[in-house]
Amino acid sequence: MKDETARRRAGRTLLAGLALILICGLIVLSPLLLGRSSANRYLVAFGLIGILLGFSFLLHGTWDWLAARRRR
Repeated sequence: MKDETARRRAGRTLLAGLALILICGLIVLSPLLLGRSSANRYLVAFGLIGILLGFSFLLHGTWDWLAARRRR
């Protein structure tokens, strides 16, 4: 039971990381649609931070998923 909940938790972490990367990737690309603006640099900075956080979620979720898989 403990391994199953660990695998589910790792799967949710992977999904959260993927969603964060997709959403923040759209935020990074939004200045292409918005045109020139002084606020674009803040959008891009916020998006890049979100993408890096999403990659961190993916990395740690993958490690947890592999560890739970090995314990079975």
